[in-house]
Formats: sequence, C-alpha cells, structure tokens
Amino acid sequence: MQLRHRPASLWIAGCTAFALLAFSHTASVGQAQRTTAYSTSDLSNVRSSVECVSEPGNPLYQMCTYHNIIVYGLDVIYISDVPVELPKFDVTWLAIDDSYKLMHVKVMSPAELGLGPDVQVEQINQAAFWFFGTADNYGHCLGEYAPSLHNLICKLLGLCTYDPAADLRIFRLNQAHIPGENPFPAAINEAWKCFTPSPVLHLGHAAYDKKAFLVSNGVAGIGAECRAFLWCDANFGRRPLSLDVMKSFQHRLGQCIGWDDSALVPRDPMRVVIFDRKLESRRAILNIAGVQNAICVRYPAAEVNTVYAEDMSFKQQALAAASASILILIHGASLANFLFLPKGSVGIHIVGDPGYIALHQWIRDFARDLPQKPTVLEMTNEAPWRMHVVPTAILQDGIYQNLDHQQQRDFWTLKTCPAEPQEAADKCRHVWLVKQLNLDLDVAQLMGFIERGVDIVQSFKPPAAVQYDSLQGSPSLFGVAGAAGIQAAGGEATVGKARSMLQPTEDGRMSTRPLAHVQKGSGNLRAHKQRLMRAQRSRR
Repeated sequence: MQLRHRPASLWIAGCTAFALLAFSHTASVGQAQRTTAYSTSDLSNVRSSVECVSEPGNPLYQMCTYHNIIVYGLDVIYISDVPVELPKFDVTWLAIDDSYKLMHVKVMSPAELGLGPDVQVEQINQAAFWFFGTADNYGHCLGEYAPSLHNLICKLLGLCTYDPAADLRIFRLNQAHIPGENPFPAAINEAWKCFTPSPVLHLGHAAYDKKAFLVSNGVAGIGAECRAFLWCDANFGRRPLSLDVMKSFQHRLGQCIGWDDSALVPRDPMRVVIFDRKLESRRAILNIAGVQNAICVRYPAAEVNTVYAEDMSFKQQALAAASASILILIHGASLANFLFLPKGSVGIHIVGDPGYIALHQWIRDFARDLPQKPTVLEMTNEAPWRMHVVPTAILQDGIYQNLDHQQQRDFWTLKTCPAEPQEAADKCRHVWLVKQLNLDLDVAQLMGFIERGVDIVQSFKPPAAVQYDSLQGSPSLFGVAGAAGIQAAGGEATVGKARSMLQPTEDGRMSTRPLAHVQKGSGNLRAHKQRLMRAQRSRR
C-alpha cells in the first residue's frame, strides 16, 4: 500500500448605570453523514488510507487525513492487509516525551483486529484527533488549542465556520487522564460547542469499554502554523497562524455566541472591565474596592465593571471582554478573553512578580496574532511587599521543605527565589510566585496606565476596511508601557530594550517613544526561551 504525501457569576460595580475562507481540501469529504451503528462483522472489508500535507524540510510538522480507521480503547487502528510505515508527526507543540508528542496509530490486519461480538461499532464521518496538554486551563484551551484546532479542521475538512449541527467529533488523545472524569472546565466545554454539538470523546474512557468507532475521515497534526506562546514561532521552525485563519476563528466564535467580531471600542461611555478572581482561586486583587473607587473618582462618567470568571459561562466572559474600552487583569487564564476585545481597545496586563517579567511575552504573542490588534499596556508590580503568597500548598511542598532556613526566610520576607537547586528555582518562579499569589495593587501606578489607556481609546480612529492576506497584513504598531516594551509591525514582534510611552500620531495610530532608563531583567525571557529550545533539540 502506498501512502500519499502532499507538500506543502457576575458582580458589577459601576460609576454610572450601565468571511467564509476558501481553503483547498487534501481529502474528499463528501456529504455530511450522521453517526451509524454497525456490528463487528461489518468491518471485514474495511481498509485504511492516509494522506498528509507536509512542511518542506520538517516531516514532523504535518497535518494528515486518515480514512476508515478504527478507534477502540486507547488505540487508533489502521487496517491494512500488508505492513505499512505510517507517517510520524507532532500532535502537540509541547516539548514532552514522544509517547505523547507524536501521533500513534497501530497497523493491524482485519484478522488481528479481534473485536468481540459484544462490541458495538459506531461510524463517524468526520473527526479531529487532538492532544490537550493543559485541558483544565481556560487560557491555554481557548487561546491556543482552539484556534489551532480550527486551523486543522478548516484546512483539511473545510469546516471553517460555525455550524450548530456540525458533523464532527473531537477525540482527546491524552492517555494520562483519570477515567470517568471530564478534564475540561464548564466554560471550555461550552466553547467546544462552537466546533461541534457533540461532547469530546476521550481515548480509553470507561464509558466506551464495549464500543468502537469507525472514522471515515479523521484529521490530526499541528503542522507548521499554530497559535501558542513561544512554540509557534521561528525558533521552533513554526509560524503563527495567519490573520485570515485567526479572523475566521473569531468569526466562528462570534456566530456561536452572538458576538460581533467587527465591533469598535466603546467611548461614550468609557467602559473599564476588571477580571478579578476570588481569594480561594489565587491571583485576586486584594484592594479591588480601592481600585474601583479611584477609577470612579477620576472618570465619574465611566462604567466600571468587575467580573469573576469562576462564576461565568464562556459566553458571559466573552461578552464582558467585548464590552470593554479598557480591560484589566492579573496574568492568568482570563487572558484568553483578549480574543474578544473590540478594535481600538486597550488591555492592561499585570504581572505580580517583578522577577518574572517574561510573563508579559505571553500576551505580546497573543496580541500579535489577533486581527483587531488591541493595544497592550504591561504593568509590573515593583514592591515585593504587595505580593501576598498563600502558604498552605507551599509549606506542604517537598521541594520547599528541602530548602535551607535562609532560602525559606528570603522567600517569605523578600519574595525571592532560590538560585539552587534548579527544581526549586523553577517551582518558585513558575508556581509559588504566580499561582499561589494575591496582589495588593499600587493604585497610583495602575491609574497611570489607565490614563494612558483612556488617551489611546479617545484618539482611536476607525480604520478603513482591511483585507488580511498574510501575517504581513496592514502595518500596525503596538505601544506597550511598563516593565518591558514591544514594537510590532506587519505581524512581527520584537522585545524592546527600553520602556516606551505611547504617543498618538496624526493618522490615529500609536507610536512609541523610549524613556531614558533601560528595561530590567531583559535577559529573563532569553534564558527562558533558550531552555525551551534546548529541550526541543534534545527530542530531535
């Protein structure tokens, strides 16, 4: 057999009342066909085939379409009368073990299949196989997996728009989940309905012990273009998704939840939306009442809305962000709601640990990939005493318990991480001072960012109609202020080495004027990126 490879709950406090894209197919899908039940004896004549779209020079960066494959238990099975070597390709951009990173398909003859007579076979016309590395995280699911999954089914199956009756099933490839549990939060399960009305299927789930699936057209693979922090850029041989794809993804979500993805920023009244968290969720704004009061005193005609995503559906989160002139949040999963910011809006991204300004890079990459190009202002807390670390989980952590007395004392009093051992340094930087942190914001510092944001919104001029043909798109400049600067033009972003102040130009766009002092800690991001690249190269 020859394989064909082709190149190429909402709490509000207010100061006042309140194109379908055409992509070529790599497989003929035919008319939509609903699922049908078969007996195992009907599989005797089934034979599989596969075809792939390859990235020249890197065979692991492929997207492939399988025809007539079987899914049973933890296995995806390719039926063939003769031995075949199936293509190897990535199903996740994460630098993890190949047992998870690569698509694994078993080759079997019809005689080897061995499904018992009590096994029910359900036929599925179209399916997507996907690896969800952090399935419980709203930000990664909506901001990374969802647009990349959209890219896959749009290009290989032609499913580029929202269809409430879509003939599509999604298989979760992860084999490390707890049987019987749904790993997705409720808001993400709601978001998947923008792809398919059917629930996600989990390989090896106990509910399918006596069930197999015959998939007529199953697609898998990341390919050379994806949407993810760091992994989908040139350092790893990939590219961000084109603006065309991102625009069609946003339009899919808009059709699904009733969001206008072409809306412009509201200015009368000005709306400030704060995504806060409950104390038990961590990364809460401890002085939220003082923050709201300061905004209301400075801008009495503005609407100030504080929302808590833990109590909100996917649609409620999206529409809250879409109503914003200025969106404020501490770094966390709610960053994905930048997807819904209107044109001309401003997002203020807050990082609590002054030693980890590399976190700002996540929102830079995300804003770079969004067609509406929101302006991002980066605010970094500069006073360690404002960082309120929740001790419960840390004190029980064996890594913390192995630190010496001075290291533990420095962590609690100075909010500094140990240099050694590396395991403790990484856990401290990425978890203890991020995920176990509540923050007392410097209100004066925040108001400076809000005043800049108001100036940007008020000076915004609606752009002429723009056609995005590639990442080069129409030129734009991100003005970013705070602990790091970014300049972006034509979809390419570089990390600035000086702080910048936003200045409106005559045509209404934002340019940046560097301040006198040099950014602190600029090597932090480079070192982080180099560690990721070493891990990736070691896998090759």
